[in-house]
Amino acid sequence: MVTQRTTLCVALGTMVAVALTGCVKRKETIKVADDGGVTARIEYEADSLSELTEGDALPSHQAGWSVDRKTQVDDDGDETHIFLAEKVFPPGMELPGCYAGPDDPDVELYLRFPTTLTIEQRADGTYYHFHRSYPLRRHWAHLEAISAELIGEIDESLPDPDDTQWNMDHWSYAVERLVRIEVAKMTAFARSALRDADPDAPQDAWLRIRAALQTMEKDTDCARLAHMLTGARDDEEQSQALIAEAQAIEAEAMNRMTSALAEVLGDNRRLAVEFADAYQWHKRYHEISEDLADEAFEIIVQMPGEIVAANTDKLDGNQATWEFSGEDLRDRNFDDLDLMVTSHVAK
Repeated sequence: MVTQRTTLCVALGTMVAVALTGCVKRKETIKVADDGGVTARIEYEADSLSELTEGDALPSHQAGWSVDRKTQVDDDGDETHIFLAEKVFPPGMELPGCYAGPDDPDVELYLRFPTTLTIEQRADGTYYHFHRSYPLRRHWAHLEAISAELIGEIDESLPDPDDTQWNMDHWSYAVERLVRIEVAKMTAFARSALRDADPDAPQDAWLRIRAALQTMEKDTDCARLAHMLTGARDDEEQSQALIAEAQAIEAEAMNRMTSALAEVLGDNRRLAVEFADAYQWHKRYHEISEDLADEAFEIIVQMPGEIVAANTDKLDGNQATWEFSGEDLRDRNFDDLDLMVTSHVAK
């Protein structure tokens, strides 16, 4: 299951050490045999254990992978957490398009990558066509644009964020914009959630939910959050208090949204639950998308025979390599990210 987090807390955590995470390096080596069998080896590295265990799905024993984890410590005492997995797919076996387990209820939340291997016989020999597609993560670009604009206002209007230059007005200004970012996210999640819960809901149901969130933004005491934030920078107890406050704010936002919904559609318990569940789904989907943003992908495909065509310039003998980042999977791009390579084994 995906860890449920408080998006406001994560936003505030970028300014204190309560929710900071590092980059994951994702290396996958896929070896295609002459008979069409495939061996896949996964090697992920991260500075933070939570980056490996939270967010996107990992290959698992339940899905037939051999799995290992280890930790390396350098001379400075810094840890690198490594996740290893390997699986052999016999000829004709369907290749994975996601690393979620077979019974994982959150499968639709995770990164998808439909993968196929097609073998074609021609007069001059056998052709192997490998194709993997990464569908773009939905609703990412819109919220990224809002966040970039408001974070840009912080960068342009305030000094560098260190204790010697920032006063309480600076902190309040920054928190107010972080709250605006989170309300924009809540609004997007709520819009999608209402469409899921009741596609035929009248227009004013959505408009009342939107107005409730706008009021919530105005009612949030950013100065109080700023005071809590500065205290949380050096005090674990106050860090936990800040987390609790952020959770309370989001709970209040949900209460206001469901109350606004009831004003139009009546006190419908089933609808309220379906709306809240759908809202959490869209929030968690976006959290995984954000987690993927700074991850580095390296996909290596080793093909039988000679590579005759590929949509990458990184070719070495019968090996094709693609390198990209999680940002390339955002829906600001025009099309899905495709990895394609064809090789030939002569008669």
